[in-house]
Amino acid sequence: MSSDFKPSPDQIDEALALRAQLDLILAALGKDRSNASSIAEINYLKASLGRRIVAHQKMPTAAKIPGISRQHSLLAKAGQTPVSTPSSPAAPVTPFTKISDSNQPESDIKSELSEVEQGLKFKQQLGKAGQADHVSKGEEVLLLQILLGHLGLPVNPSGVFDLGTIQAVRNFQIKAKLPVTSLIEAKSREALNTHLEAWKTQLSSLLGKAPESITLEDLQNTRKRRTGSLPTLPEPKTARVSERVFGPNPPSINDAPEVERIHRVLKYLGLPSGKGTRYDAQTYASVRKFQANSRLKVTGLVDSLTLQALETLDQRQQAAGHLSDELLSQLRQYAGARAYPDAELKWQIVSLLLQNLITELESPLAAGQRQLETLPELQSVEQPLLNHDLGPLGQVGMISQGLEVERLQETLKELGYAIKSQGHFDLQTLGEVRRYQQAQGLPATGIVDEATRATINKLLEQRYAEAQFYKTLVESWRQFLNNAGLNVSELRWQGLLEICKKLMALLKLDPDDLEQLQALALPQRLSEDLSPTHAPALQVLLLQVLLTRAGLQTELTGVFDSETTAHVRSYQTQHKLPMTGRVDARTREGLNQLIAIGLFDD
Repeated sequence: MSSDFKPSPDQIDEALALRAQLDLILAALGKDRSNASSIAEINYLKASLGRRIVAHQKMPTAAKIPGISRQHSLLAKAGQTPVSTPSSPAAPVTPFTKISDSNQPESDIKSELSEVEQGLKFKQQLGKAGQADHVSKGEEVLLLQILLGHLGLPVNPSGVFDLGTIQAVRNFQIKAKLPVTSLIEAKSREALNTHLEAWKTQLSSLLGKAPESITLEDLQNTRKRRTGSLPTLPEPKTARVSERVFGPNPPSINDAPEVERIHRVLKYLGLPSGKGTRYDAQTYASVRKFQANSRLKVTGLVDSLTLQALETLDQRQQAAGHLSDELLSQLRQYAGARAYPDAELKWQIVSLLLQNLITELESPLAAGQRQLETLPELQSVEQPLLNHDLGPLGQVGMISQGLEVERLQETLKELGYAIKSQGHFDLQTLGEVRRYQQAQGLPATGIVDEATRATINKLLEQRYAEAQFYKTLVESWRQFLNNAGLNVSELRWQGLLEICKKLMALLKLDPDDLEQLQALALPQRLSEDLSPTHAPALQVLLLQVLLTRAGLQTELTGVFDSETTAHVRSYQTQHKLPMTGRVDARTREGLNQLIAIGLFDD
């Protein structure tokens, strides 16, 4: 080999990593080898070194660096100090910025370890801060984060249920075909405990302990060794994130936790993606398509520019998920405070409306639509009440025209009374006030006295509270749009405002009133062929409602999953239709008849 050979930064990294793993093995051999944990560590390091050597031997000849000491001297000439003792290895640099609500060190959480280790099991409801009856930080949240990392959903083990944890939980629920709530409740807790028990059983033979004796610290240490953070040296100063390239073949990185995030963003964009941490041929093809759509250099490799574009979308996706969770929480609290009728169907419709709106806002503007320079501001909500007695002209001590009279007329008109809002207390207003007083059990005088005024003011306060909440919803959307840098036209902005009004109206409805639900959000009837490959969410939700009405209790998810397919087959069998599991014209016609005869009739 020529003496002028100059290794690339990747080759230097590989050489230093080999040297680091050798040093770790020597250090481990010097420890007390009388316990199973030390033996397991040595075996792990040996196996890891063997895998790296095999991969190194398969690389081109130019990558086989003649001597590690020569690379140390090269680094020394560049003013860098090579590290050979990995006593305090730094965490590997990752190209994705983790979004976290807390930087709480792991040492703070370790000091609290007590209750979870007494059985090491999920027992509580977990969720973000502010979620009623849910734990948002502590040892059980830390256990959740460690287990999610073991399952291939990397999350910062901070012990705080932050935004990164929310996204990892959503991805877990999607993979496990659970309700996507971003919260750890009964179904998700049961699934997590199943995975946890399997992991403890696996570790028991490795560490020489009984499964019930496995501690949180054992899981942490094993997770670190499995992900390779234990034998990794701090990267040299010349190795920048921008130099890391992900691709299917060496010298590109083709197996790393970051690849799983690349898969997630591609799936979010509707592009076919692989699974796990492998950068396979399908990933390569989808990256090429993404690069073409984004006007990037089409290589199929995730270089710094492509990585930056993917990272932006990943953060936007997490922000969208956070917004959806935040709005659902606000709507639930608002509905609960007013004792509105509650039902799973209503909340599924609300969730799907939010998802559809986010998808629409993230799509490019249609031709001819002009982007708004700034989003319009909503006017402040005024909250004047009735302060005087109101009556017809000529009544002593009473007001017969003006803003208070107009406010009275608007309130009665909203309640369905036949009245005009012209600001004059005329004979029609007198008659409708009498009708209102009779309905309220008040003396039917037609005069708005103190008792009548008190009931009207209560209605006005409710109207003002609704207007204020509506403004709060719109402001949440405004912040998301500004932070995400999304283009919004006047048409889209007006559509957003209408959706916010629709959501508030939906909360008030009786969930058994199908006609009203359909008027606001649900389709009037099944109008498309449905299958797992073509499944508009609201159409599928109506399908699941109809299957339930037909006696096939189906979970209302809006997703054409295996359960829905099985119930469609059962319906087709009962009605002697081709048992395809898909909703074709004949199946659709039969199900639509349930709407005609009254969906919720007993």
